Amino acid sequence: MNLKDIQNTAVGTSIEVLALVKDIEKKTKTNNEPFIMLTVADKTGDITFPVWDHVEARLNILEEGMIIKIIGIVGEYNSTKQIRVNGMMKAEDVDILDFIPRYDIESLERALFNILIRISKLNEPYKSFTCSYLGIEEDIISQYLVGKTLTDIPPNVYDIKTIPGESKMYKLFYTPAAVHHHQNKVGGLLLHTSGVVNNVASIIDNYIDTPFQPVPSVVNDDRLIMCAILHDIEKIQEYTWKPFIEKLPTKFDHRLLFVKESEKLNAQGNFFTDEELMEIQENVLTHHGMWSAHKPKTLEQLILFTADLLDANISECVENETTKVDLRLSRMIDAE
Repeated sequence: MNLKDIQNTAVGTSIEVLALVKDIEKKTKTNNEPFIMLTVADKTGDITFPVWDHVEARLNILEEGMIIKIIGIVGEYNSTKQIRVNGMMKAEDVDILDFIPRYDIESLERALFNILIRISKLNEPYKSFTCSYLGIEEDIISQYLVGKTLTDIPPNVYDIKTIPGESKMYKLFYTPAAVHHHQNKVGGLLLHTSGVVNNVASIIDNYIDTPFQPVPSVVNDDRLIMCAILHDIEKIQEYTWKPFIEKLPTKFDHRLLFVKESEKLNAQGNFFTDEELMEIQENVLTHHGMWSAHKPKTLEQLILFTADLLDANISECVENETTKVDLRLSRMIDAE
């Protein structure tokens, strides 16, 4: 049984659940006897309930991030379902990913494929810079793409294993895009990045490189696609999913972290002139739009901001089954 099902289960029903320990709080009853207020979670939600018995013994065993097996019955307090615990123990041979909200593997594989094929089509030096930044070799991209198309990725093929485990590309596969807003599950950042890349590519195809009204190029297509791929990459330093999805304390946000990392990488590889590197950094710095201290001033910056905001709001609406949008979404995410 998952935790969400408890809310629809009759009081008094015997249950057995596996859950992730999220919060442990030792409290005192009115008679000064101790009890535990325990919050546990799985990929469907969380539940908080008191544990009255064997308090000290259980406090010595329980740890945040531990997977436990709970045996008990469904109770209710103030019209809210709880678990009345009869027994609990540490669960063995479990995968923590099974207890954290995440997107399905097939969706993540398609998003990964989309990003890698976009990288493979970049011209130099944008391809080399992107690969170096993400920590992947071009032959790894070729290995991943062989035998696949965007609409024909074999089911249950978990090819992320072909990506180096310490690379930023690998971490992108698992990192959430946010905690409380859009794409806030494991893999959300990968889906968001893929969506922004697609939006940017569509704008380029329909407005910049359109065959219906040929005009001199007013943006650098490769640079803009590269910026779409990398615009949120340093969220891998801002967010974690182990053991919970949460925001980490960082001195700088992901945009400023990108400036720092891109400066260092360009000094090592000499990919771009100082002037072009600044253009790239400004594209990323301004992608939160008018609510940011760095506001879009060029067409490339406006396109990236629009693509980002559009993907964030559409994803927010779809996942929450609402038609209401919030144009401040970028600012809200930034403030998390």
